[in-house]
Amino acid sequence: MTADTTAARGTTGTAVRIMLASLFGLLAAVLMPLVVPALLPAASAHDTLTSSNPAAGESLEQAPEALELTYSDEVLNLSPAVRLTTSAGEEIFTGTPAV
Repeated sequence: MTADTTAARGTTGTAVRIMLASLFGLLAAVLMPLVVPALLPAASAHDTLTSSNPAAGESLEQAPEALELTYSDEVLNLSPAVRLTTSAGEEIFTGTPAV
């Protein structure tokens, strides 16, 4: 083997490494926007109802004197409204609750 052959092989090896690194970088750049959002927790902009009194789905013979709703976080007093309906969907009460 001569010095020219060894130098040529070194150059070819370097070119292959550069090409593989470029391919890996391109693959990472394409996949990153797809993979990262899947790893992040879901964002929730709204609080959820954790309990109510009377309980959700409970049937009453007469309308309750009070309705208590408990949410997962503090509720903002931004024009709240409550609407009670019968099981047939007939509205029996609409009011502004105290927060």
